[in-house]
Parts: sequence; structure tokens; C-alpha cells
Amino acid sequence: MILPAWINTNPGKALIRNLDKLADILADVATSADFTDLERMATVIGQVKSSWENAIPGAGHSYAARAAAGHLTPAGQCREQWSGLTQLKQLKEIAKLKADQLGDLAEKMQQIASQLLHSDSVRAAITAEQGDLEASQQAMQSVLERLPAKDVQETMAVSSSFTPQAVQLGWATSIPVSYVTRVFRTVPLVHEDAAPLKILAALLKANYLHREIREKGGAYGGMANSSSESGLFSMLSYRDPQLSRTLDVYEQALQWVEKGDFDQEKIKEAVLAVFSALDRPLSPGGLGAHEFANSLQGLTLDIRQQFRERLLAVTKEQLIRVARTYLTDKLSDSPVSILSNEEILRKAKEQLPDMDIVRL
Repeated sequence: MILPAWINTNPGKALIRNLDKLADILADVATSADFTDLERMATVIGQVKSSWENAIPGAGHSYAARAAAGHLTPAGQCREQWSGLTQLKQLKEIAKLKADQLGDLAEKMQQIASQLLHSDSVRAAITAEQGDLEASQQAMQSVLERLPAKDVQETMAVSSSFTPQAVQLGWATSIPVSYVTRVFRTVPLVHEDAAPLKILAALLKANYLHREIREKGGAYGGMANSSSESGLFSMLSYRDPQLSRTLDVYEQALQWVEKGDFDQEKIKEAVLAVFSALDRPLSPGGLGAHEFANSLQGLTLDIRQQFRERLLAVTKEQLIRVARTYLTDKLSDSPVSILSNEEILRKAKEQLPDMDIVRL
């Protein structure tokens, strides 16, 4: 498998005997960007819009959390703009345009392609059997040699200013239930508190949020997630009929942790849950992609091993402390993001009077 960074979700795969053909395809994708066929472009935009809309019911909680994270960190802001509800809203606006109105967009797309797809920006990973690595490297090298060099005269303005905001967002679309999220900024994986925050998320999900949001509240799911890579902690509900109650549950969950109403056996179960995700089986290609991503982020084996050791050493006192430090004490700084329909969101404004409702 050859995985250029600019094709990070759809890597090229081929039998060894077809490596040259794969290289030709990858080089063609990277060097032949052409947005002059506006009729085709309009069709593709419509297809992308429909695909995104169809993905909402199955992943609404993730989209809502991504929107909240966009107001906490610069990286979260980029991710939201590129692959979140903000992007979907923009896609829907663009999809309203007729083919003959897409000229300016086509020109911008061509400019973006010229900035991204050049030999100086590509990072590639190859996953193959030991005996086939040399041939794979030669194929990848042939791709790189066909990429244009970057024109140093061409630059794109990038804003470096970012201010975290504890916003209240309501995203209105045509769904009968809600996806309710609250997101907190925490610490990256190398920080000593990243491990207890990871265990805390598993503990909350299994011992409080699932019971209160799903079993009592009637939602399809209630969960927590601590992303050590992005330094964010999220509480989420999935297909939730009780929006306001869920927001109260999030605060009650933090009170439950601070009371220490859990024993060592619950902590052990949370540790096992975290390790089952860390050590889940991966295909050879998936493992290669995983290691590639880690290397690009500077997450060496030593750093990851230290994190694993910290996970095994988490104590009850640590869990209570990080819950208070990063969640309870930062409650007023944490954005709320809700994906639902307009009627439900209007009623929710009684509890969230500052909520800004955005129509998708």
C-alpha cells in the first residue's frame, strides 16, 4: 500500500506486479487536477453534499463535538472548517449554484491544487512485505519525480490569530432527535494528566453516562471521549430525545466523579476498556497508516510506551483531581454544541438563552 499524505483516507493499493500502474494513477491524480468542466463539477458537488447529509444521522454526535472543538483550539477550528458542519453548510450553499456560476470556485480550486500537490509537500508511507519494499520505493519515487516543484512566488495567506470561545451552538436540520455535546480543552498525550483523563472518559461512559442518558433518558447512546492527540475531552449523546436533561446529566456526572462514588474494580474495568481500543487488531495496511500518522505527529514508541505505563498506574485520586481541574473548574469555558431540529432547539433556548441557532 502506498499512502501519500494528500490521499490520507483513500490510499492506493495494488498487487506487486501492478505497482507501476498504481504509480501512474497516483501521479495522474496529483498532476492532472482540472476544474474546467463546470457541468461535471456541479454534479460532483451535488454528490458530495448528498453524501454528507446522509452521514449526519449516523454520526451526528461526532459532527456536533467537532463544531464545539472548533471554538477551543486552532487545530479544531481547521478540522471543523474542512470536515465539519461549517463545511456542510458551505457545501449546501455552493450546491445551489448552477454550472455556469461555478467559474470563480473552479479557479480557486485550481489554485489550491497548485499549492497542495507538489513534490515539497508530499509525505508517503509504504506498507509491503520485506522483499517487496525496494520495488515499492522505486514506484513511489517515480510518483514524486513527476510532481511539480513548488513555486516559491505562490503563497496563501494563513491567519494565526485564534481566541477560544465558550459558545452555545445549535445546528438545525431535518432530524427528529438531538445530538448533544459538551467539549473541554485539556492536555496533549505527552502531559502526565493525559492518561487519567483517558481513563476518566471510559469510567464516565460505562458507569454514569450510559445509565443516565441511554437507560434512563431513552437516547441511543451516552458517552465520553478523551482525545489525547488533540487535547480535548467530550461528553456526547446519540439520538437523544431529552436535550435539556442531558445537559444537566453532564454536570451531574462531574459531581459523581468528585464524590468518588466508584471503586478500584471500576477503575480496572475502565483501564481494560482503554487498552482494548489501543490494542485492537489492525490490518497490515491499517497498521502502516497508523504508524505513519504517529511519526508525522512526533509520537515515538518511547512516548507512547510512557503513556501506556501511565494508564496502568492511574489512581482514584488522579481521576478526581483531573475531573475537577479540567472539567468542573472549566465548565464555564466549555462550548456546547447541539445538532437537532429547529423546534427542539427553540425550546432549548430556555436553558441556553445565548445559544446561536445555525440552519444547515
